[in-house]
Amino acid sequence: MMKTVLRSLASLALVATSLFVFHATAQAQAPPQIRTISGVALNATVGGGPVAGLTVTLHRVDDTGFDDLTTTTDDSGRFIFTGIEYDPNRAYGVSVRYDGAIYGTDLDLANGSADDVRLTVYDGTSDDAIVSTGAASLLLADADP
Repeated sequence: MMKTVLRSLASLALVATSLFVFHATAQAQAPPQIRTISGVALNATVGGGPVAGLTVTLHRVDDTGFDDLTTTTDDSGRFIFTGIEYDPNRAYGVSVRYDGAIYGTDLDLANGSADDVRLTVYDGTSDDAIVSTGAASLLLADADP
């Protein structure tokens, strides 16, 4: 009776080990999740400059560092990154440099490709007459009476 129980336990252990190895192998061989990131750079300045030919950067960041890819906007400001291998351990974002400023946004690729990413840019100016505010606050820290 004891030998039968030991054989049964050994058989169960063998089956469990086989399932674990099969599962690990199946996961290791799972095809990569491929994403496409497409969007447009738009100049929101009235009468603003062109957005054709801007360099758009796809940022991929994880604990080991960063990896950037670049592409260029077409005549209408559109851009696309294809064949991006998704890694859930990475953070993703896109940015563009326009008229001395950097504009960007984070991306959530967990549920699929990112379509219609909008990077809104503005022409720079030194004219402070166009600056206005609807509200302001002032914080005084460590005030000395």
